[in-house]
Amino acid sequence: MTEIRIFTLIEGPKGRLGRLQRGCLYCFTAQNGEARSSELQSWCRPRTVHLDGRPLKRWERENIRRALHSIGAVPVRRIGRHEWLWRVKTD
Repeated sequence: MTEIRIFTLIEGPKGRLGRLQRGCLYCFTAQNGEARSSELQSWCRPRTVHLDGRPLKRWERENIRRALHSIGAVPVRRIGRHEWLWRVKTD
């Protein structure tokens, strides 16, 4: 069911997803519908995380959170101090 929802979000009538929204959807697809905050950050901002090696700034994390909410993802539970487990809502 999750694969169908993600596919309809990517190929659906909107068809106008931003870079962060597409990165979140690709991460959820690779992780079977659930992903941790750090995994989502590395899918959405790979250059910053992997090449520059610096932590994301607050505004970058907030933009990722806003993209997650816009595609219908919800935080499931907290893992540690700054880590969340996210899941795509299924209809």
